Amino acid sequence: MRLFGLATGLALALAMPVSALTLPSDGNLKFDVVRKGKDIGDHSYQFSGNQNAFTVKVSTDVVVKAPLIRTTAYSFKHDSLEQWKGGKLQKLNSATNDDGKPQKLSTSGKGALPASLWNDDIVKTGKLMNTIDGTIMSVRVADLGTERVTTKKRQCDCASLPPLRRLGTRFMV
Repeated sequence: MRLFGLATGLALALAMPVSALTLPSDGNLKFDVVRKGKDIGDHSYQFSGNQNAFTVKVSTDVVVKAPLIRTTAYSFKHDSLEQWKGGKLQKLNSATNDDGKPQKLSTSGKGALPASLWNDDIVKTGKLMNTIDGTIMSVRVADLGTERVTTKKRQCDCASLPPLRRLGTRFMV
């Protein structure tokens, strides 16, 4: 769980312009997960359907190697499938392996937005549903202004948000 915040924070850093009403034109968002300047994994979203009824497949795969001996010190794998209709989450199924601890979730949404971090409406709500265990998390979001972010492909000016307490990382949108 330690690096999940990093993985999801990186995804949010570039994914926030997408909302439940605006899907990416090619149906995909892909990100490298970077820790201390090193690529440690991948995070992606695949959207299919149309604006009214669509699915979102979320995939995160992170592996941290111990320096020198190059053995795995930590691994995190998360796959989920969200089904949306009329701007509302209908169903979410997920499977997670957090460093050897497996967990599955199947839920109808509990009336909260999932913390999969692709939907910009999460900055307007005070509650998010954890996509690993289904718990409802209370969050607060504040606008910290704009910050320049450099990616492999370009630089962009992004809104900077403080840490979501439960996720423990800083987000750029």
